[in-house]
Amino acid sequence: MRPLNVSAILALVVALGVQATPLKLDYNTQGTATFTPLRSQEYSYNYGFHQHNDPYTIGPNNWDVWLTPDPPEYLRGASVNFANLMGATFKTSDGWSYQSAANELSDNSLIVRIYAARSGSDLAGAEFLVEYAPGFQDPLLDVHWIQVITDNHAVGAAHGTPENAVDYRYAGSPYYDHGGVATSTWFYDFPKREWDAAHTWTAELYLVTGPPVIEQPDGKYRPTPGAVTVLGGIKWGWENACLGGGARAAGGGGGTDGGNMVCADDVSTPEAGSLVYLLSGLSLLWARGALRRARSSIAFH
Repeated sequence: MRPLNVSAILALVVALGVQATPLKLDYNTQGTATFTPLRSQEYSYNYGFHQHNDPYTIGPNNWDVWLTPDPPEYLRGASVNFANLMGATFKTSDGWSYQSAANELSDNSLIVRIYAARSGSDLAGAEFLVEYAPGFQDPLLDVHWIQVITDNHAVGAAHGTPENAVDYRYAGSPYYDHGGVATSTWFYDFPKREWDAAHTWTAELYLVTGPPVIEQPDGKYRPTPGAVTVLGGIKWGWENACLGGGARAAGGGGGTDGGNMVCADDVSTPEAGSLVYLLSGLSLLWARGALRRARSSIAFH
């Protein structure tokens, strides 16, 4: 009888426990993404970078901006918030309809190339670059990105003005890649706010198929309302806050050690979420197999 290969058995157990998903994080491969969005200029970004947090100081106070969730989370189907926002903004009464894809995207087809907290020039935020690398059975035609954002500071409004909206550029078109820095292959975003106020900013980014952007009878470019199919998505975002005066807290990136959280100035600080997302990530490893098989049953309206 041949002896058992313990190493091989352990490797098999690990492989079975860590299942692949469409979301792949690749911060090690260095390269350049060069692309031209619809009716726009060419953009070019060097990729292969991840930075969880980026501390900075303002006067006597220590501040930080950090990614949350980190790692970003894969979304098998559309969330209730996405469904509600799309239903209210791009209505079924106008000809739009929504559904989730019957088949999940191929493993490693959504590749995060840049996810980095950034601070500088009196601003704080996060940089995000994703590549869609379709597998054999993944859609190639009429592929678009739709993003919904939730934050505590709507652009152009006073700090503390909440925002929960579809992130689109042109009336009648829900696509980020129609006016934003994106194509059917690449998605890039770099949301920022002033760095001397606390912010929370979260996005749900979805890859979809839908009607193409064409020139309409009024001479403007937009899609004709029709069916949108959600293929899968990514949850990503960032927060910034004051960690306190004096020596920097050991729990930088959210100040999760609980010490040195009082600022010299009266600055409101959002609840730190880094530890919560860490625990959520551990739970996700246990439940990933079940989540992967789950089908979205959200009714769009």
